[in-house]
Amino acid sequence: MDARFANVENPEQRLRGSDEATLLTELASSLAAHGTPAHRLEDAVSALAERLGVRARFFAMPTAVFATYEDEHGPQTTLIDVKSSDVNLERLVGLDRVLNDVWDERCTVREGIDRIREINQKSDRYPGIVPIVCFAVVSGSAARLIGGGLGDVLAAGAIGLLVGVLCDLARRRREYARVLEFSAGLVAALLGMLLGAAFAGVSSQTAALAGVIFLLPGLTLTMAVTELSTRNWVAGTTRLVGAMTILVMIGFGVAMGQRVGELIGLGHGLAESDGSGGLAAWTTWLALALTPAAFVILFRALWQDLWVIVLAVVVAFVGARLGSSLLGAQLGVFVGALLLSLVSNGYARVLNRPAVVASAPGILMLVPGAIGFRSMTAFSGHDALGGVALAVEMILVAAALVTGTLLANVALPPRKAL
Repeated sequence: MDARFANVENPEQRLRGSDEATLLTELASSLAAHGTPAHRLEDAVSALAERLGVRARFFAMPTAVFATYEDEHGPQTTLIDVKSSDVNLERLVGLDRVLNDVWDERCTVREGIDRIREINQKSDRYPGIVPIVCFAVVSGSAARLIGGGLGDVLAAGAIGLLVGVLCDLARRRREYARVLEFSAGLVAALLGMLLGAAFAGVSSQTAALAGVIFLLPGLTLTMAVTELSTRNWVAGTTRLVGAMTILVMIGFGVAMGQRVGELIGLGHGLAESDGSGGLAAWTTWLALALTPAAFVILFRALWQDLWVIVLAVVVAFVGARLGSSLLGAQLGVFVGALLLSLVSNGYARVLNRPAVVASAPGILMLVPGAIGFRSMTAFSGHDALGGVALAVEMILVAAALVTGTLLANVALPPRKAL
């Protein structure tokens, strides 16, 4: 073994304050902060601890990580408070590279700690107005992908632009971040009704749904069901409750927006599409081409990863469409998730990079959160039976998505945990 790691061979010398424990603690905290599922985090950090000769156990939750280190004085447990943030693929790739370099002894433990801190302190790659514009692009594209016409696309883009402004404000002001989902739902419903009343061919429901599509917790819901499926009960339950809370807050905002719209004479609730204003088929592919570029910025990815994000988005969308036409909606999502996970795992195995670079954007194309939005809208419109039916459908879609992912992990397992 390299001389730099000579003292690692004796685990009895490991103390909670050692460089190895510091590295493991900061790595676990950073991975959790950027949304790494509990089972992947625990497996990755535990494997590195074993590699370093540290006797340690880790228990991860969305808001905290418990790390227990053992030395000659017995076990010592550290509680790591996790400050959750948006998914940042560039940082996750950097953390994965640190893990690999320490594992392969290409850098020392001390150097690894410094690199993790440097990654966490790195300024946002895409500041300013660019992410706000990307919200509009994703919302407009989503409106087209769910069958909207030109009016729906333009209206959704306008709503998405305003939601992007609200998200930018939430990043700057912590107190506002706590009411972001409510505010976004209110704005989406109210502006959707306004545009639907002002312009013919605009479906206020399609525009509102597409306008908040990036805020819907489809990725969080999928991670929660995955954690529950892998017997990480606490993490999965916590994340599931968090996802449902986001949906309820958006739904309450939508209900409030609908009520305000009714009081000022904009109609009665969100109107569904009447099927008019259809666009040419090629516009679907245009929307599908624009979405990955916007995802690069919204997920804070590297432009060199654009190709795999394009591949993941296309595979998920086309797989789900083909599966739905042959097998039905739920099994269609299963097919899309299966193909997406095979692509993600293959990418991780061949290039030794995190599978999440491909899987996170791709999962958004399968959008179980969109069904949840419709469920909340149904409840706000006093359609309890329809709301329950849509809620059950959302759970079935999430389960189909997770099942496809787990089967892909069996058929083509990733080379490593991340």
